[in-house]
Amino acid sequence: MSKSTKTEIEQVIAAQPTCTRREARSLLKICDNDVAKAIARYKLLDAYKDTEETASGTDSESEAPSSETDKDSNHDSEDSETVNYDEDDEESYWPALPRFDKPAELIKGGADGSGVFELESLIGFIQGGATDTQVQAYLDYYDEDIVQENMNALIGGEYPAIFYVVETHNVKLIRLWVKYGGDPNITCGEDKIPLLVFAILRGSRTLQTVTKTVETLLVLGALPSSIPAAFYQRYDEDLPEEGPDRSKMRDLGDENKKWCTPDFSTVMSAALNVTMRYFLDRASKFIQPSGREKTVVFRQNAEGVLGLYQSIIAQPVATRWLMRKLLSHLSRQSNKPLVLVFAGPSGHGKTELAKSLGSLLGVEMKPVNCTVMNNETDLFGARPPMSDWAKGSPVNNFIVEQHEKRSVIFMDEFEKTEQQVHNSLLIPFQEGTYEDRRDAKLVVDCKKTIWILATNAFDNMIHSFHEKNKAGLESDDVNEQERLVNELCQQLRRESISKWGAPLTGRIKTFMPFLRFSDAESIIVAHKGFMDYEAEVAKPIVLAKDPKHDRYIGNVRIAVKNDSSLFSRLSKENYIPETGARGIFDGVERELIDPLTEMYLKDGEDFDEDQPETLFEIGMGRDKEVEVKLIRQRREKVDKEQEEEEDEEGDVDSEEEEEDEEVEIVEIEDAE
Repeated sequence: MSKSTKTEIEQVIAAQPTCTRREARSLLKICDNDVAKAIARYKLLDAYKDTEETASGTDSESEAPSSETDKDSNHDSEDSETVNYDEDDEESYWPALPRFDKPAELIKGGADGSGVFELESLIGFIQGGATDTQVQAYLDYYDEDIVQENMNALIGGEYPAIFYVVETHNVKLIRLWVKYGGDPNITCGEDKIPLLVFAILRGSRTLQTVTKTVETLLVLGALPSSIPAAFYQRYDEDLPEEGPDRSKMRDLGDENKKWCTPDFSTVMSAALNVTMRYFLDRASKFIQPSGREKTVVFRQNAEGVLGLYQSIIAQPVATRWLMRKLLSHLSRQSNKPLVLVFAGPSGHGKTELAKSLGSLLGVEMKPVNCTVMNNETDLFGARPPMSDWAKGSPVNNFIVEQHEKRSVIFMDEFEKTEQQVHNSLLIPFQEGTYEDRRDAKLVVDCKKTIWILATNAFDNMIHSFHEKNKAGLESDDVNEQERLVNELCQQLRRESISKWGAPLTGRIKTFMPFLRFSDAESIIVAHKGFMDYEAEVAKPIVLAKDPKHDRYIGNVRIAVKNDSSLFSRLSKENYIPETGARGIFDGVERELIDPLTEMYLKDGEDFDEDQPETLFEIGMGRDKEVEVKLIRQRREKVDKEQEEEEDEEGDVDSEEEEEDEEVEIVEIEDAE
């Protein structure tokens, strides 16, 4: 990173006279000395920051309260990340929203007992780290009409309440707010900035956190059509720094895209990462559910089913197929368990989709490692009078605990099981009943259980079918995809009879084929591996009393240049269909994470929990190879040089002032 010159600083100030030298220097530093980007970023921040009286008499730049945990992940966490209210933060292209006083206690019915819904107090409580459980208890106290009036109400005449909720990055809170009437497609200001755009530009400390927030909004119904398609349709290609060519943005004239000025286009290009663009593209192809489908999932308390399509990377065919089968199962009020087969190679999303299903439905999931299930006793436990019969087994005890509840049992590597295990599953699969091994008199109702049998026993068949019908399966023609998948499922069912027998196969509702990743999908898998690492090293350093709890690599920030090109290179070199995501993750670790870790360890004499932030930059070098740079030291050097420059400028100004004084004295003396 080169030093910003006096000329560049003056260019920014000349374009934006209200910008101070310090602000100009900071903006140039953040924008890698790109004057146009620095000007665009200042204009955006200046247009939307609150320069007048802030809400509740508090300063919008005041220090954010710490959350109840130091987690920086918002994936199904009850705690939000600590919101960064520094308007010049490198990850934020939108200023922090106004702050509200956090009440010592959120009193239902109001502190004065008037019964008024105190929205500002609720938002202050949320900004202070409230959990979804606390917020739901407050909302449930009031009539439904009153709650819905407040979910999208403007606060301070500027931002709708849901903007403050999204700023927390707490996905449980966001889901709750939308469930109670919050509109994921609401806008703010005269320019009608969509909530989705705000979430992208507001950013967060880590890519993982803001990406999960954007994904959540899309799952909840935020329309990607509020953003010009040119930003995401070719997500496997890098965006130009100034944004897509406006002459090619055919939808730019749409009413819901008038916010997308050239300045916004520049900052959107900088704020979007490749996975966000992937989720936007995927959501744009999703057929919105009908009113009846929405009613079914709402009345069955299974709204998460509609989010399955967006829940994992790749596998659009399997996720759409699963969503349809679940909707059918729920609508018929079936009194039998739902038995599914997830068939496909390792590392292609079977476990991830099962976890997402449990999470989106808000139910418990029990993973079962079938490689150690040699007989029914291993699976369900011993019967009396055998030893240890009173202990049951993890699966037995889980089924009993979930009596009459919806739950998920994920049986991984099911092909490793023997006929005895298959026979023991016939009654639970068919009747939805189960006898507790610890008490034979206790008959458990497991009709709402979703059984998932994951296997790679049919890999050769799936690969062969995929290669033969690749064009149709990877096209955007949904009808053709449905026809092909139905044909493949029939083949899988016939093969299942030969492998597992007709009694078990006859109880399987449907087969879900998991296909190989496309080149574009592999990019997103590689980016996910990086985001997981970035979120981990962003956490603070810990030197615990017990060394096993130490965290040596921490307080690290990583800037990414041209992420589509970078992760395309990593995925192409490391994707092996037989290993799937694992091979890609290994490549990211070997080519990106290991070099970064080595540089970090060499930079410094020792570890310190209060040590300054370490900044890295990753991207593609001129030779098209992965490049990792440690730039914290360079930045410190630049800061020092700029301080010296300021001192020199100050000395020059002082000398000029002294000369002016001397001239003035001489003139006075001459006059006398």
